[in-house]
Amino acid sequence: MPVNRSGRSGEGSLGKGLAILQALAQAEAPCGISELARELAMPKSAVHRLLRQLMEGGWVRQDVAWRYEPTLKIWELGTRVAERIDLRRVAAPVMQDLLAATRETVYLSVREGFEVLVIEKLESPDAVVSHARLGRRGPAYASAAGKALLAWMDERALAELPARLQRFTPRTHASRSALLEDLRTVRKKGFAVNLGEWHADIGGVASPARDAGGSVIASLGIHMLAAHLTAQRMREYGAIVAAHARRLTQDLGGSKTLAQEESA
Repeated sequence: MPVNRSGRSGEGSLGKGLAILQALAQAEAPCGISELARELAMPKSAVHRLLRQLMEGGWVRQDVAWRYEPTLKIWELGTRVAERIDLRRVAAPVMQDLLAATRETVYLSVREGFEVLVIEKLESPDAVVSHARLGRRGPAYASAAGKALLAWMDERALAELPARLQRFTPRTHASRSALLEDLRTVRKKGFAVNLGEWHADIGGVASPARDAGGSVIASLGIHMLAAHLTAQRMREYGAIVAAHARRLTQDLGGSKTLAQEESA
């Protein structure tokens, strides 16, 4: 049973109660008092007392085997919070900081099928021409933003891509197999690179952002002239962009574990 051990001694009753609730929510099956006490390193008496309080609040219930599981109250509350989250609003301060760190055009993108859509953008103060216009769609396999989104898709879904891909520049992947090899590198590094695959003169670096459930829902990236994206800058920008994408993941409710998974 994967749990957050934040309920260890040193925290108050609220923290321990939340640790129990999180453990029950993450467990694949209802849990008993002894199991929870062992996993959270808490006395059985304390676990029992907190479970009774959670039951009184409607957060937890017992099944027929006297084991405990969360109620749908968690889902109801989470849904209301999720409905209030505006991806662009949450991303705005992270994008501003990424712009300050790189002085390159910053963009936030989402995937629709095998296309990538730019939903927010901050222009470089150095006025470098960029093709990443707001609302513009493009082939996901030919951009850093798109590849950062495709890399964590199920490979069965990626199999729906044609075996031969349309080429836009000499650097565009010509086949699905070549793209899949690139996506494996993206998953390993935690960021994607584009060296003129859609527009020959434009390069980019992007990294995925996840929601509270761990799903990749957007990519955060930067655009620049492809000629300026040297090997050294790829490494430097890759680390910077990935760090800001992990921060965005945490701001969207993802845990540090989820936020760091891309670079594991």
